[in-house]
Amino acid sequence: MKVEGERRYALLLAAKDSDYAKKMYGGYFNVFVGAFGEEGEKWDLFRVVEGEFPEMEELDSYHGFVVSGSPHNAYGNDMWILKLCFLLQILDAMKKRVLGVCFGHQVLCRALGGKVGKANSGWDIGLRKVTFIENLTPSHFLDGLDEGPVSASIIECHQDEVWEVPLGAEVIAFSDKTGVEVFHMGEHILGIQGHPEYNRDILYDLIDRLLNNGSIEGAFANDAKATLEAAEPSKQFWERMSKSFLHDDAPLGLTVFDKQIVLYRDGNGVLQCYEDRCPHRLAKLSEGQLIDGRLECLYHGWQFEGKGKCVKIPQLPAGAKIPNSACVKTYEVRDSQGVVWVWMSDKKTANTEKLPWFEHYARPGFQDVSHTHELPYDHSILLENLMDPAHVPISHDRTDWSAKREDAQALVFKVTERTDRGFGGSWGKVSDPTMPNFLRFEAPCVLQNNREIIDKNGNKQYVSALFLCRPAGQGKSMLIVRFGATMSSFLVKLLPKWYFHQNAGKVFEQDMGFLSSQNEVLMKEKVPTGALYLNLRSSDTWVAEYRKWMDKVGHGMPYYFGHNTISLPRDPAVVEHAPAGLVAGISASMPAKGGIGAVHAPNPANRYFRHVVHCKGCRKTVQAFQAWKNGLYILTLATAALAVLVSGRQWKVLLLASTAIFLTGAYACSSAVSLITTNFVRKHRRL
Repeated sequence: MKVEGERRYALLLAAKDSDYAKKMYGGYFNVFVGAFGEEGEKWDLFRVVEGEFPEMEELDSYHGFVVSGSPHNAYGNDMWILKLCFLLQILDAMKKRVLGVCFGHQVLCRALGGKVGKANSGWDIGLRKVTFIENLTPSHFLDGLDEGPVSASIIECHQDEVWEVPLGAEVIAFSDKTGVEVFHMGEHILGIQGHPEYNRDILYDLIDRLLNNGSIEGAFANDAKATLEAAEPSKQFWERMSKSFLHDDAPLGLTVFDKQIVLYRDGNGVLQCYEDRCPHRLAKLSEGQLIDGRLECLYHGWQFEGKGKCVKIPQLPAGAKIPNSACVKTYEVRDSQGVVWVWMSDKKTANTEKLPWFEHYARPGFQDVSHTHELPYDHSILLENLMDPAHVPISHDRTDWSAKREDAQALVFKVTERTDRGFGGSWGKVSDPTMPNFLRFEAPCVLQNNREIIDKNGNKQYVSALFLCRPAGQGKSMLIVRFGATMSSFLVKLLPKWYFHQNAGKVFEQDMGFLSSQNEVLMKEKVPTGALYLNLRSSDTWVAEYRKWMDKVGHGMPYYFGHNTISLPRDPAVVEHAPAGLVAGISASMPAKGGIGAVHAPNPANRYFRHVVHCKGCRKTVQAFQAWKNGLYILTLATAALAVLVSGRQWKVLLLASTAIFLTGAYACSSAVSLITTNFVRKHRRL
């Protein structure tokens, strides 16, 4: 199962590297990554001070952004500063996590509607005690703070400050020198006036440079250095808070067949997998939280770490030992090529040699577009559908350029691999004897369809469709789709990712009626597929191979439907009438899509629930379009009102034209939201 690919972060560097930073650290980039980065992440550097910015179509691929300090004024109007403000506004609309440090703290405030300027008290350089405000709004990155006021020392170096935070922002901390030391907006914007990334030696060098260029006096420089010598900065505290903000780690609950598991990354960034059940009173651990890298059950506060060891029970008397029976069951877990795999067997030890390896995805220059879908039918029916090329021209006619119903014809298949791990072979149209496509099914639930193409330069290019399917309970499955190639596509670069995601949703909706009914018939008839299907060699070879493979290995599954044998589920499916967790939380906070009132009903036949709530990119795109729509409606009303009030003919025409443009933009945003969230319905099925 795929949880999340390699996490990417971007440092927006607003200062040029000093000679000292280059000599001692290799540049400020390494200072920031050393302070905020974790193992297994990818950090990119954009020197925004030199006009280097990330491409707009790449923004969604980043998990978070850090804006550095700078010798420039955050309220300046240099072109790069204005462009940075525009970028920060976009990231805010996308709900991307942005951490601003010093200048970054100030420019974040400016970009989002606050006010910044010269500090009334002048330069603040040295070590400063920062006090956190009582009764803060709960935030995931503040979980580690003790109750009541908390103070922490931080290295400071600035002569500008935030005068007024943006609307909707909350001041978290202050000092006797600066009123806004830390602020946040929701869970995605955090500004810190000090330097959590600095070591003392960096500030010593900076003080010397400011002294040499006449920015500060000698006595002031000595006083600033004295504060550093008198005490240590609370560097660990600030780094922990910054990392907690950027990484947003939370336990993830999943169902595999009839087992429920929970995944999380511990304090060292290592993946851990437990049974999703607290040994105390069976509460779901996936409903818990991470405290200092440990997984805490939120029912009574029991905490677990490492290989399932219970390390804290708040209700135990002083001196009492934690019983061994308080440990939680664990599963072996591995991360490979951006996919997280869990060894589910209780009888055999984990064998890493059985991890699937996707050769094309390791090739240089290979790029892919991936998306996730929850589907309301058994994983075996889903896999059947995915390995059935014969249905594409009919069911998906004109969904994209490759599917046309007049192309429906007999196909030819050649099975070249058969093992206990799966099967594979070539296939193609009868009219194309080269059979250019190669399909491989590999246990547990992995399907690849690959093709090799010779380009106009005579070079071999590779195209791959990869399907990773997770049995998510009786009559349910989760699918990760990855389409990729070694050659670049103009359309992939031109169109946003959400467009491909909604088109994939349309494809699944075109098949959903057939596959859901197929699922119902299999459960009702309780006989193998060989007694129900009328398979054709010219269209259904892969389906027959798959069900015969089930005959051989199905005994290792909780339930299965083979070609000649079946094993029905022993236990009835349990339906959670009040589901909790990430998906339910997001669903309950979004507009109704077939639900009652303002709460979206968790209907697995609905695209919003099937895909959008699982896809961070599409959720943020919907939020951004809705924000733009609301803003454009406000501008529409404002320009229409002004058009009524002004007397000049030219002004009326200009304002009415602006009203029409804003209204058109709002309609376009509304249409985009509808395109992303609304199910496709065939014309002859529409009421």
